[in-house]
Amino acid sequence: FKTYKLLLIDNRYIIKPVKRKFNASDISKKIGDEEFAGMLFAVSTYLDKQTLTPNETNSLIYIMEDLGFDEDLTLFLVEHCVAEHHKSMRYVEKIAISWAELGISDVKAAREYVKENRAEYKTILKAFGIEGRTVEAGEKAYIDKWFDNFGFSLISSI
Repeated sequence: FKTYKLLLIDNRYIIKPVKRKFNASDISKKIGDEEFAGMLFAVSTYLDKQTLTPNETNSLIYIMEDLGFDEDLTLFLVEHCVAEHHKSMRYVEKIAISWAELGISDVKAAREYVKENRAEYKTILKAFGIEGRTVEAGEKAYIDKWFDNFGFSLISSI
């Protein structure tokens, strides 16, 4: 049984499901489901873990059942987070909540959102001393061309 809370964000109301806390027997029942067990294995593989902890498994259940992400969207979400060098299930959950609040409910919408909000945009603008504003369409086109057509990449210092 789901419970919800009503939030006022940017002058609009958002209904957000409250994260349920599943006990060990509930999690064991979920793991017994072949489809969920497959998802659990896939997610743990992406996150470079042998298994997910009960809290991480609880987060996966929350993302799929309460936020309504299907298997494809959940896997895309995890792939995206790993590509951004974030392998924490807590981070994955935060991004899932953000996408749910934005109304992202399928892989197509998620791909469009990720493309529109490439991390490279802000990094490139910052390198030119530009901060505190969004990237203009023309700037996006140039940056996309640098990365997609010319094959440039960002070099990060470790």
